[in-house]
Amino acid sequence: MTINMIRHGETSANEKKLYSGYTDLKLSENGKLKLMKLKDELIYPKGDLYITSGLKRTNETLEILYNKLPDIEINELREMNFGKFEMHSHLELLNDEYYNQWLKEYPNKPCKNGESVSEFKERIKLGFNKLIELKVNNVVLISHGGVIASFFEDCYDEKRGFYNFIPHNGRGFTVILDDKKIIDFFAI
Repeated sequence: MTINMIRHGETSANEKKLYSGYTDLKLSENGKLKLMKLKDELIYPKGDLYITSGLKRTNETLEILYNKLPDIEINELREMNFGKFEMHSHLELLNDEYYNQWLKEYPNKPCKNGESVSEFKERIKLGFNKLIELKVNNVVLISHGGVIASFFEDCYDEKRGFYNFIPHNGRGFTVILDDKKIIDFFAI
């Protein structure tokens, strides 16, 4: 199975470096322009099935890059639910006692009214299992940086680290799997 994982285009929250996992944001105008430029510069892989996380930014990215709507939405492949931290920056939250506790107890403490990193990773596993159970040879998945990084950390190299696998907006990886194990991958 081949999964072409592409991170959605930029949103205003990405531009401002805000936590925006579950917040259903549209792409920013700048994000749309950057995607159209990438579409002209890159050859995006085609798929037999086109999947998104169901959030506006992933569906809009699919429309811009492939001129189509998703065949399937897998909600488990949404970004982390940052709860009360959503739409705030790290700097804005530094005086929040719960936020500082969350940072100290990472990855097991949930965000206030959100989920923990551990819960997020379990949800991502469920989402990828749903995707793999579709038994489609070649899939295009428009999702989120944290989702892609979590997949790689779980299936490829936990020691390499989560943040080393987060692609830039509009970029991603083509991954070749055999029995849920990564055989090979390359950047898009």
